[in-house]
Amino acid sequence: MNAIDRKFFNDATKTRIEALADVCRNNRDSYKVDCAVDAAVQGRPAFWHSDSWSNSAANIIIGRANLTGNLDEAFASYVRDFGECDYWKIIHQLDATVPLNRPAAAEMVAIYSRLGHMRNVRELLDREAEVITNKLSRAA
Repeated sequence: MNAIDRKFFNDATKTRIEALADVCRNNRDSYKVDCAVDAAVQGRPAFWHSDSWSNSAANIIIGRANLTGNLDEAFASYVRDFGECDYWKIIHQLDATVPLNRPAAAEMVAIYSRLGHMRNVRELLDREAEVITNKLSRAA
């Protein structure tokens, strides 16, 4: 990928994440957007969240996942720092997490599977469009 292609990819990815943040009415914190963009551009798993950023668990877990490229480790570090994260809290966070690329969706499939839930990569990649459609239809 040459410099012009990379610049276009970075800008398009950033615009996509900012649009998702706007629709979800969560904070378009530039640092969090930049972390998600960096993860996506570098081919690491990249995530966004459909809950509001007042959901502090979502804010922490997704932020850490984008920094480390590992959602599983983000959950583990959340537990280390804040105590137990029960099954339902993990399921809620996963259900509200929007994978921004295939590596993120594949990681989520593995976590869901360990928890006894079946998801597939295509279903999770379609979640971004579903979130946008559902949020916009409720706003109308």
